Amino acid sequence: MKPPGLTWHHHEDVNRLVLVDHIDHADNHGLYHPTGKGGRDMWAEENLVVGVNWLG
Repeated sequence: MKPPGLTWHHHEDVNRLVLVDHIDHADNHGLYHPTGKGGRDMWAEENLVVGVNWLG
Protein backbone atom coordinates (compact mmCIF):
# COMPACT_ATOMS: atom_id res chain seq x y z
CA MET A 1 0.00 0.00 0.00
CA LYS A 2 1.19 3.51 -0.72
CA PRO A 3 0.02 7.02 0.13
CA PRO A 4 -1.83 8.93 -2.60
CA GLY A 5 0.43 10.75 -5.04
CA LEU A 6 3.38 8.45 -4.43
CA THR A 7 4.67 5.40 -6.26
CA TRP A 8 7.11 2.63 -5.49
CA HIS A 9 10.41 3.10 -7.31
CA HIS A 10 12.20 -0.24 -7.75
CA HIS A 11 15.77 0.88 -7.16
CA GLU A 12 18.61 -0.74 -9.07
CA ASP A 13 19.92 -1.92 -5.68
CA VAL A 14 18.30 -5.33 -5.38
CA ASN A 15 15.14 -5.40 -3.28
CA ARG A 16 15.30 -1.69 -2.45
CA LEU A 17 11.95 0.02 -2.86
CA VAL A 18 11.69 3.77 -2.41
CA LEU A 19 8.50 5.82 -2.19
CA VAL A 20 8.75 8.75 -4.60
CA ASP A 21 6.40 11.34 -6.04
CA HIS A 22 4.42 9.73 -8.86
CA ILE A 23 4.57 12.73 -11.21
CA ASP A 24 8.30 13.27 -10.60
CA HIS A 25 8.96 9.59 -11.31
CA ALA A 26 6.98 9.75 -14.56
CA ASP A 27 8.46 13.09 -15.69
CA ASN A 28 12.05 12.12 -14.86
CA HIS A 29 12.07 8.48 -15.86
CA GLY A 30 15.58 8.81 -17.30
CA LEU A 31 16.96 10.02 -13.97
CA TYR A 32 15.34 7.20 -12.05
CA HIS A 33 16.30 4.60 -14.69
CA PRO A 34 19.51 5.79 -16.38
CA THR A 35 20.11 2.41 -18.04
CA GLY A 36 16.63 2.47 -19.58
CA LYS A 37 15.51 -0.45 -17.46
CA GLY A 38 13.63 -0.31 -14.21
CA GLY A 39 14.93 -2.01 -11.11
CA ARG A 40 12.03 -4.45 -11.16
CA ASP A 41 13.11 -5.68 -14.61
CA MET A 42 16.74 -5.87 -13.52
CA TRP A 43 15.83 -7.93 -10.44
CA ALA A 44 13.74 -10.35 -12.51
CA GLU A 45 16.42 -10.77 -15.19
CA GLU A 46 18.99 -11.72 -12.59
CA ASN A 47 16.54 -13.78 -10.52
CA LEU A 48 17.40 -11.61 -7.55
CA VAL A 49 13.97 -11.02 -6.07
CA VAL A 50 14.49 -12.81 -2.78
CA GLY A 51 12.39 -10.68 -0.47
CA VAL A 52 11.51 -7.08 0.11
CA ASN A 53 12.55 -4.91 3.03
CA TRP A 54 9.34 -2.89 3.32
CA LEU A 55 10.78 -0.69 6.07
CA GLY A 56 13.61 0.69 3.99
